Order: sequence, then structure tokens, then C-alpha cells
Amino acid sequence: MTNILFVHPNFPGQFKHVIPALQKDDRYSLAYISRKRSIKDARGIRIEQYEFEKSDPLEVHRYLYYTQDAVREGQLVATAATKLAQTGFVPDIVIGHVAWGGLLFIKDLFPSAKTIAYCELYFSSQFDHAASPDVSISNDRKAFLRCRNLHTLMQMESMDVGITPTHYQLHSHPESFHSRMVVVHEGVDTDLCRPDPAASFPIKEKGLTLDRSNTVITYVSRGLEPARGFFQFMQSLELLCNELPDAHFVLVGGDKSFYSGDPGEKSYRQQAMEKFAIDPDRVHFTGRLIHEGFRKVLQISSAHVYLTRPLFLSWSAVEAMSMAVPLVASDEPLVREFMSHEQEALLVDYFNPRQIADNVIRLVSDKNLAQGLGQRARRRIVGEFDTKQTVSKWMETIALLTDPK
Repeated sequence: MTNILFVHPNFPGQFKHVIPALQKDDRYSLAYISRKRSIKDARGIRIEQYEFEKSDPLEVHRYLYYTQDAVREGQLVATAATKLAQTGFVPDIVIGHVAWGGLLFIKDLFPSAKTIAYCELYFSSQFDHAASPDVSISNDRKAFLRCRNLHTLMQMESMDVGITPTHYQLHSHPESFHSRMVVVHEGVDTDLCRPDPAASFPIKEKGLTLDRSNTVITYVSRGLEPARGFFQFMQSLELLCNELPDAHFVLVGGDKSFYSGDPGEKSYRQQAMEKFAIDPDRVHFTGRLIHEGFRKVLQISSAHVYLTRPLFLSWSAVEAMSMAVPLVASDEPLVREFMSHEQEALLVDYFNPRQIADNVIRLVSDKNLAQGLGQRARRRIVGEFDTKQTVSKWMETIALLTDPK
């Protein structure tokens, strides 16, 4: 029996597809360490949780804020792992996300354990999602980004294998680590994320239900924020409200900023509502949705707008492709890894709201183009990124660590 320990602040994190596959294999016994919160569907997995509170940023040099919290996270994970070991669960393999520092001290506790580090992004001035092409990055920002990688470097130095979801993200990491890294996308459940002509979505506060008979333009982001092109979309939305008088616009996402910094007293959504003139009767903010509601929104979509700065591709983008939704997406290297212009999507200049709006209108006006893009997008996801394939790659990587021969 091989003991596998997962480490991530949130359960199940990026491991939601591989965990069920491991649970079905009687060669493996699983445990999971995460921060304290409600955990569902963890049957058959030992769970150890810990309390975590963020540091006061005034107590540490701001370059080292992330390092400070990573060290604290690493200590808490180490304590939890020690408790598991005392109950008899000593890991043979530890799999964890490096962003929070959970793997920092694992090799010291379990020197013989193999570690798989999930490496999402390595920060640098070349991979800075907050940057604009017309604004040079300050030396202060460069120094901050370099220091932000300190805990990541420490964990990568001790990893046996690094897994990263895209080639773009692989190349954000120092080349000296590439020989120990493999590209394995999280994958998409294409049986769940599929087209549904009968789908509908209620806008309860307006007494309205939208379905495929409506023209529906969609935008999805965990947080409505600049790093995901929220202001560019809102500027294009101002144009679209005038030029598509019968269309409805559904925006999914919360007011919390995840990648763009503190918006201040007013959320980025509130700032945009004050800045851009839109039709409140046809623009619908849903807040964050459970996955079923999110799928219904995309299944009724006539055109979905996906915008991002250099960062990582959202699950919503590949799941939209899996549901054969016609896409207008920002022309970024990480986006082109999944979709090509005029093949699976229409790619546009992130900073050009007029171009974004024009391509949305093009999809709404040309049903054959929209249908063809959507069908090809689904075929690509089914062919290359279905969870059956990506989980198989995970299982192969784990098997190599347990039996290198």
C-alpha cells in the first residue's frame, strides 16, 4: 500500500479529478491536509485541518509578506503531517501546491517521501499579470516579484517532480527546473460540461428566465477585476448595449479581487458601473454561482467573452469550450495554447473594447460561424483535455515515483 498525502489550503483544489481515480485503486491510501473549512465528499480520505490567519502586512517588509505567510503555512502543515504520522500514516508520496508554502518542510519530516509539487506560476517582470504593455515595470515592482518567489524556489528545490498545467506556465519557471517538470492540465469533465439545448437560467430578481431563444452574451470570472479584463469588457458592453438592443448580458463573478489588488472603498464592479453607461434591465450580475448554475449560464450563451492578462487560463474558458460555446478571447500566448483564431475562437486585442464588441456582434450575426467555432472547440477539449486523459497522465507520474523501473 502506497500512502499519498495531499497538501492544499482548499479541498480538493487542483486535485479534484485525480483523487477519485486514486480512491478506486486499492494500491493507494490517501490523506489530505487543508485549512479548516467545510469538507464534502472526502469519504475514505484521512483529513487533518489547521487554523490559519494572515499576517499583518505592517509587521514585515512588504517584499517578504508572501514569504512570511508561506513559512507560517509550512509550519502548520508540518504540525498536521506530524499528527498524521503519529496515527500511523507516513506518506510515501506528498502532492501539494507550492503557492502557499505547504511543502516547505515536508522533506525534512519525511526524507524518503517523493514529492510532486504543483507549480502554477513563477512571478517575474516577463510574467506579470498586473503589467500593461505601454507602462514600464518599476524597479520596485521587479524586486517585489523576485522576492515573491522565495518560498516557491525552496519547495521546487526539494521536489522530485513538478506538475504545471500549461506550457506557458512551464516557461514562466526557471529553465534549470524544466527537466523535473511535466505539463499536465487539470482536465475537463466533458460528459458534465456539454451542450444542452434545453438549458435555461432564471434572473429571479427581474422575474426573467433566459434560454437559447434569447441572444445572451456572457462573461465569467471568479472576481470581477482588471486582471481578467473586467474594465475592457464593461467598456465593450457599453457599445454592445447600444448595438445589440435585444441582447441580454450575464456577468458571473463576485466583488472580491483575487489577482488585481485591493480596489479600495468601492469594488471594481461599482467603479465600472459609475464609469460606463449600460442598460440595467438587460445587464445581469449574478455574483458567484455554484457549478451547476455556471454551466446553465454558458449553455444558453450566444457568445462568451474571455479576457485575461498573462496569468493562467481560467477553468471557465476550457469548460466553455467543452460546452461548445462560441468564444471571443484575448489574444495571449496562454490562450493560444488552447484555441486558434477562426478555428476554436475569435481572438482579439485585450486592450481594444471596440474590437471585442465587433467580434461579439460577428458571432451573434453569423450563426454558422458561431456554431462551427463551438463545435471545433468542444472537439479540441474532448480530444486533448478530457479528464480521462489528464488523470491518466497524473497516474503515470505517480506510478513512476512508486516504481521507477
